[in-house]
Amino acid sequence: MQISKSYSGTLPSVGSTSNRTYIFGVASTATVYQVKLDFINQTIADFLHDECGVDAAYEVRYGDTNKWLWMNGVPFLFVLRSNSSGVWLSVPYDTSAPTSNYSISVFSGQSSGIYSFSLLFAGNPRTGFSLRFKAYNSAAVAPTGFRFMKAKNVANGKDAMVFVYGNPSINTPGVGGNANGIDLNEDGTIDPASFSGVYISYLFSLYGKDVNKNSAKGKFPLVPMMAGIWQLTGIYCHIRGFGIPAAQSYTTEMQTEIEISGRRFLNTVAEAAGGSYINIGLIEVTGA
Repeated sequence: MQISKSYSGTLPSVGSTSNRTYIFGVASTATVYQVKLDFINQTIADFLHDECGVDAAYEVRYGDTNKWLWMNGVPFLFVLRSNSSGVWLSVPYDTSAPTSNYSISVFSGQSSGIYSFSLLFAGNPRTGFSLRFKAYNSAAVAPTGFRFMKAKNVANGKDAMVFVYGNPSINTPGVGGNANGIDLNEDGTIDPASFSGVYISYLFSLYGKDVNKNSAKGKFPLVPMMAGIWQLTGIYCHIRGFGIPAAQSYTTEMQTEIEISGRRFLNTVAEAAGGSYINIGLIEVTGA
């Protein structure tokens, strides 16, 4: 599934600045224009839920006094500080998350209510997807964005959510960085004890040799993709050397869709693995 939607206009009033908690589970506050912050998070929540079918809502839950952008049971927030026109992603309990390195401008200025941006979804709302942007007044897809994937912790059997920041550097062919995750309890609440601020590398592409392809007799093996201890749901490793249709770069609006044994997948990994791709393997979109 691939969906894009553009937004432009002017907020009637941005109001005055105020301080609010910007990391779920952490007392730290940021100075924001609450009207602008609510607008961008509500817009993203509506896009993901209404247009794409993701379990997403911008609302208050569990007695917290602040709204958070809940995705598959995990509270995120796209933060828009009063001294910036760009948004960046805050994840629960994380005081070390990157900020300005992955900021994307959506307003014309720091105190302006004039906005113009696009949201792009690529993936499966029930398993994993990439959320990309076209920045303020731009026709080009921004070269950075975010990935969110349902997962299973293979050590304890818990459901989990894995997320990847920005456009991760490729440490070695097929290995990306900036991944992290958090487990969910049986009642669907997040398990804070399962989170660590240490970000990990993950393997999205496997080496393949001609002899492997020949022995497979035209079949492409679907190997579930891992990110550390978490096995991603409905997402499989790319395998080099099997000749599947080439992936498109991160800034290409429409990504490559392929068919394997009657099932449909988005291929997000290049044959020569590089940092300018979505790089979360093959996302099954059959029936999405």
